[in-house]
Amino acid sequence: MDHVNLETEKTLDEHVKGKIQKVVWSCGDLRTGAISIGVTCIVSSILLSLYYIESELQDKFSINVIVVCLLTMFLIVSDIGLIYGATRHYKWLLAPWLALHLALVIFLLFYLAIKYNKMDGTNAAPIKSVIVASTMVLMYFYVVVILFYKELKEKDDNEKV
Repeated sequence: MDHVNLETEKTLDEHVKGKIQKVVWSCGDLRTGAISIGVTCIVSSILLSLYYIESELQDKFSINVIVVCLLTMFLIVSDIGLIYGATRHYKWLLAPWLALHLALVIFLLFYLAIKYNKMDGTNAAPIKSVIVASTMVLMYFYVVVILFYKELKEKDDNEKV
């Protein structure tokens, strides 16, 4: 019967986790990644909503502008929560970001699937590319934040024991 050294197994597990984190976010620790992602999401939410509002208001005012502003507000509040949660190590502030941005990714995938054939021609072709690129970037951001959330959860579990 082989003797299993729990200390060696623990350090091997930490080594594998460290390697995964280095592959996913190579620019430092996951905390830095979460903060960077929060700032990036705030800037992109503001720019994309301003672009949409400007294009909608050229024709006429509609309820879509109000809906987009409200959704953008919720996304920005969750981004601020992500940044604050990452700086203070509050894992529960990461949960709203995870939920809202997962919903955003699912919405973008459904929107792209439903409207894909209608997005042809010169005007809509860049929109397809932007939606696909945005979805891929958001999925990457989601992986980084979920890894950081798991890291914070493990730290909390270790402190309780």
